[in-house]
Amino acid sequence: MFCLSSTYMDAHVFRPNKAYANFTNKEDPAEQFAFMQSVLEAASKCRKQPSPGCSPTVHIVAHIAPGVFERTPNFTWFRDPYNEKFLKLTVDYAEVIGMMLFGHHHTDTFHLVKDANGTAVQFVLMSPAVTPWFSSLDGAGANNPAFRLYDANYDGTFNDITRANNMYFRGGQLCSMEFADYPRYYSCLAQYKSSALHGFYTVIFVLLASSLSNLFL
Repeated sequence: MFCLSSTYMDAHVFRPNKAYANFTNKEDPAEQFAFMQSVLEAASKCRKQPSPGCSPTVHIVAHIAPGVFERTPNFTWFRDPYNEKFLKLTVDYAEVIGMMLFGHHHTDTFHLVKDANGTAVQFVLMSPAVTPWFSSLDGAGANNPAFRLYDANYDGTFNDITRANNMYFRGGQLCSMEFADYPRYYSCLAQYKSSALHGFYTVIFVLLASSLSNLFL
């Protein structure tokens, strides 16, 4: 199941089902890639020739992210052909994609998507999970329940994320608490902010992209 939400403040939210199975059409299961491309192409045309009711921005929100699982070497959730197709679309239509938010990893992490020239064109955020997970994958381990809250200044793309607060469950103090609580573990912008930099994306790209120049999804 995949869908496109109704327009919200000049933007669409595309919610694909990334858990691909053995559909009859193995090149494009359930025609999701064709649908995704049509939505992104419509947004691209809207930017070039705005018309009433069109949306110039598409946010991609899904459970399973493209790329590798950073805790287990050479492990991907997508099959290779689907991974390549999905990432190619995000590179080809980078100018119309706003936020890319995913989960599934049960980790607080991110990915950079680069074009053929090695330039980072997409910033993919993976949120931690409320559900604890004791993974059998090599190097994965377990996680305490956690979730992330985003604050954003909406400018048509949500590119100015002002805060990304991670909240976690204090399992070690469970027996001494009447009710479970989720205090803030850290705020990404507060942790990495610089007076010379503005905006969540700018901070992350400047501080981390240079150190991850060899990272390709």
